[in-house]
Amino acid sequence: MDKVAEVIVRAVEARRPKRRYAVAEARTLGSILPKLPAALRDRILTTAVGLNGIKP
Repeated sequence: MDKVAEVIVRAVEARRPKRRYAVAEARTLGSILPKLPAALRDRILTTAVGLNGIKP
C-alpha cells in the first residue's frame, strides 16, 4: 500500500504528470504491452475491450 501512496503523491505533486504511473510490473498483459507508447497502448486496450467507438 505504501508504494501506491508514493505514486499518488508523485503524480499529484508533478509539474507535468505522466499519462500512466506504474506501481508494479504488468506481467499479466505480457512483456511487450508495458513497453509501448501510452497512446498506442490505450488504443490497443480500448479496441480489445470494445470501447473504440466511444468519443471522450
